[in-house]
Amino acid sequence: MTRHVPEIRTPRRLDGVLHDPGLRAAVAYWDSLRGARALPARMELDPAALRPHLQDAAILELSRPGSLRIRLGGGRINALLGMDVRGLPLRALFDLSERARVSAEVEAAMGAPAALLFDVISPASRFGRPEADLLRAQVAILPMTDADLAPTRALYVMGSVEGDARPADAPHRWCTTHIHKTPLRPGEAVLSDPPALRRPKPIPKPAGDETATEARGPLARARFRVIAGGLT
Repeated sequence: MTRHVPEIRTPRRLDGVLHDPGLRAAVAYWDSLRGARALPARMELDPAALRPHLQDAAILELSRPGSLRIRLGGGRINALLGMDVRGLPLRALFDLSERARVSAEVEAAMGAPAALLFDVISPASRFGRPEADLLRAQVAILPMTDADLAPTRALYVMGSVEGDARPADAPHRWCTTHIHKTPLRPGEAVLSDPPALRRPKPIPKPAGDETATEARGPLARARFRVIAGGLT
C-alpha cells in the first residue's frame, strides 16, 4: 500500500487557502476573540455567534500528551461518522493512515500556537473511489486556552461538504490532502480583513473543578448537556 503524505504549507495568513465562506466566517469570529493575544479563551465562545456553525463544530480537549478528545460535537459531525462523537479521540474522525499525523499536528499547534486548516477527502485514495464520488471539505482547528489559561482546548469547525454523504455509507472518515499551518502571534490576525478586534472580557478564576466552571461559560447556554468528563 502506498503511504499517503499530505503537502504541508505555512502561509502567514489563511486568505489564499480558506475557500469556504461559512468556514471563513467561523475562523473570523475566533480570530476576533484573540484581541492582542495569541489565543482566545474557550469560555469566551458565544453560542449565538456560533449558531450557524454549531452543527459542524466540536470542542477538543488535550487532557495530557497523546490524549486529544472531543468534548462536544455537532450533529453533522455525528452524521458523517454514523455515531455520537462525544468522548471519542479526535483521530476517530480520520482515516487509519492519518491518525498519528493529525494527532501530532494538532498537539503541536496547541503547544506552539498555530491555526490549522486541513483540505480533506473521504474515503482515502487507497480505496480506489472515482474522483467524482469523493467527499471534499475544509476543516479548521483553532487552539484556545482553558479556565487556567493553559492551551488545552481547540475549536474544530468543518466547512461545507461537497459530494453525496449518504448515511448508509457511514462512517465517513477524513484523509488530508493539504495541511495549512499559520503561526499565531499576539496582535497578528490570521485573515487579512478581520472584523474589528474585541476587548476580551475578564475570565473568572475557577472556584471549583474546571468542568463545573466551564459549564457556567457562554457555550454552556447552547443546547448541550454537561456530562462527566466533558461538555456536550
